[in-house]
Amino acid sequence: MKSRLRSPDVSYRSSANRVRRKLGRYKEELEEKALVPGTELDDQRDQSIPDDQAWRNAYDQAWRNTYDQGWRSAYDQGFDTGFYEGGDGILTQMIPPFTVLPNVELREVLQAGLSQMQHLLHPLVDPFTLYREMKEAMDSGKPMSIVRLGDGEMLTLSHDLIIPADQARQSGPFLAYAGVSLPDPTARQLLADSIRRATIVGIPVSRMRSFQGMLFPALRAHGIDYRGLRMTISTINYLFYQLGYLTLLLEGRRVLVVGNEAHALGDVLASRGVRIVGIVTPVQGIHDVDRVVCEIGAHAFDIALVAAGIPAVIISERVATELGRVAIDFGHLANKLVKGEPI
Repeated sequence: MKSRLRSPDVSYRSSANRVRRKLGRYKEELEEKALVPGTELDDQRDQSIPDDQAWRNAYDQAWRNTYDQGWRSAYDQGFDTGFYEGGDGILTQMIPPFTVLPNVELREVLQAGLSQMQHLLHPLVDPFTLYREMKEAMDSGKPMSIVRLGDGEMLTLSHDLIIPADQARQSGPFLAYAGVSLPDPTARQLLADSIRRATIVGIPVSRMRSFQGMLFPALRAHGIDYRGLRMTISTINYLFYQLGYLTLLLEGRRVLVVGNEAHALGDVLASRGVRIVGIVTPVQGIHDVDRVVCEIGAHAFDIALVAAGIPAVIISERVATELGRVAIDFGHLANKLVKGEPI
């Protein structure tokens, strides 16, 4: 029979009640001492902090300590249980009855099993190949788009297909900031269409439920065969910067910056010698894409850096397919460069 964890709130309340009882007894002892002349407490009555205030301070500190200890204890229990159920617990169910598998770690079992699945591994485009192709596209005037899928895109793509819209909203309280308010079947379809047409699609390497665990079912639901996509990692924008490929890529190019941070990002890049030929801002959500793409078309540029939340996927793809230029979904790399944060 599976063990059941106590609710963290129950753990906090029971621990807190014990603290209340102990502090109550402590207060009674203090009050008794206060009535006896010549006690140590009586000698300290001229202190600036009243006895009641000192008691409240001690009570508050004890409460905070107990709360923190209870939270850590409940978290550790939950982590250990989840870690077991998602690993050794599954392995235990697969081991034949009345047998054991001694001195073999779960990692060893996974490695042995993965070796039998090598033929199912799907290759991703590496950073150098991507850099070379983007450079060649700009040199020859060919279109190319790099889009990236994160948790916001997963929820938009999946809502009311894989998971209910209410669940998607609860899982993504940031979605409105990222440019989408669910439910929005039009946004869902626009996103799916852009994924089909994009040159390169960045996907999360995490197999967590909200990333790859949602990605491939969502692609199937939209009739998209992942084998027909050229994919890389979704953090390729950061890796491009860290490896120096972004600097090489922008050198001597006409760069257009798109998004709500476009002015600030343009200033940062210009200070580093990048030739900024235009700014397109703001991007007011996914239903502002048509206007934004139209405004982008009025500029002459070699590459567009698009930092616009979920709409960036659609904008970047349409810059390539409709305007014949190169575009990359720049993401939160823009915010980090503007704020001077480490990357």
